[in-house]
Amino acid sequence: MENDSTINVNVFKTPEFVNKVIKQGNSLCVRIPKSVVKAVNLKTGDDVAITLHKIDYDNLQLYYEQNFVKEINEVPQLKKYSQTKKELYAKICFDILKKSRDPDPKVEQKNRKKVALELQKEFGKEFFDDYIKFADLINKYGPSKEEEGGFVQKKTL
Repeated sequence: MENDSTINVNVFKTPEFVNKVIKQGNSLCVRIPKSVVKAVNLKTGDDVAITLHKIDYDNLQLYYEQNFVKEINEVPQLKKYSQTKKELYAKICFDILKKSRDPDPKVEQKNRKKVALELQKEFGKEFFDDYIKFADLINKYGPSKEEEGGFVQKKTL
């Protein structure tokens, strides 16, 4: 009698990350973060399966508002911040990223500084300095921390 059972084996390790598409020569490229390389033990010449999605920033912002704050609630170094402040700072962080987007990294960096200055004027220096401290803690201890960077980029004003 023939065995009709099927065994499904998941052969893919599926870390997720978000990164900017860059131009290299005539090609478009996506850098794979070091943490992902380590997580899947990736080496030059390995075969990979990649599924790409262009980011819908409005839905991604909704994700961060709903899920990122839940993740940072687990970070002991952020316990001193109220739930309301965590939600507000996460939203501000993402607003800075969203408003400063540009294909040219140098222009995007300038845009981030400009948006950060506008926020500092809007909310005041004391509030914005507290946000920067929060952003530093996210970079250092947060769930999306990368060894070579972080979720939030500190801006010195």
